[in-house]
Amino acid sequence: MHLLLTAENLWNNRHDRKLVLSSSLDGKCKVSLLQWVQATPLEGATNAFFGEALLARNPGLLDDFSEFDERSWQLSNKIPRPWPNKMQIAKQSSLDALTAYFQSPADERPGSCWLVQTLEKEMRAASIGDVDIAANLMMAYWVINGNAWKVCFWIMAYLAENQELYSAIKKEVAPVVAIAQSPNALSDCLDRCPLLTAVYQETLQVVTSSVSARNIIAHLELGGKLLQPGNMILILYRQILMNEEVLALMKPVLMLLVF
Repeated sequence: MHLLLTAENLWNNRHDRKLVLSSSLDGKCKVSLLQWVQATPLEGATNAFFGEALLARNPGLLDDFSEFDERSWQLSNKIPRPWPNKMQIAKQSSLDALTAYFQSPADERPGSCWLVQTLEKEMRAASIGDVDIAANLMMAYWVINGNAWKVCFWIMAYLAENQELYSAIKKEVAPVVAIAQSPNALSDCLDRCPLLTAVYQETLQVVTSSVSARNIIAHLELGGKLLQPGNMILILYRQILMNEEVLALMKPVLMLLVF
């Protein structure tokens, strides 16, 4: 996942105008923070789940998936054709890449994670074909990669505007990174980084727009309203997270700072 973060690889990718906006002869690159933060975890997650064979066979997958992800609201809202054509093309290209991956012999695509191997094995045991296996894993791929990079972007954007906070976090994480031998070891050390954890949690609080749907199975009085069984309610988390009365109840676990 770290490869795109290095200055050398940014320079090698300087002709990719989506990632590197401009470059100079002295080796300096002007990088799109949005595209950089999106490409880095997306490439890392893809290789972690499917091994390197998927991107080796389909180097355009990241661009296709990013295009689909950006326009996926059109799918969720069932926007009629021809308006979602770009989304549909990007979605189909991503699905075609995964289909070709699962059509290839297993020994030609080593390195996939336990989850992918197990799901493929179980679906093949149920006589599910390559196209449907790809469609099923496409849903998992979308969930895995749909939101994580957006949180990273907003964290980086806030830190870029707050050098004091940025310096404090660098100082906090430096000893942890120095001793960690693996990503799992890093995650085990998060309790030593309360400031970083606070920034992550407050970023979620400020930028989240998640919605949950719940079925009503019994009579429920809520906010002075009697809700009837058989109906559905939508829970808008942003309104809850920005509600000062709710935050007061969370006072024991409130974060350390407010952007």
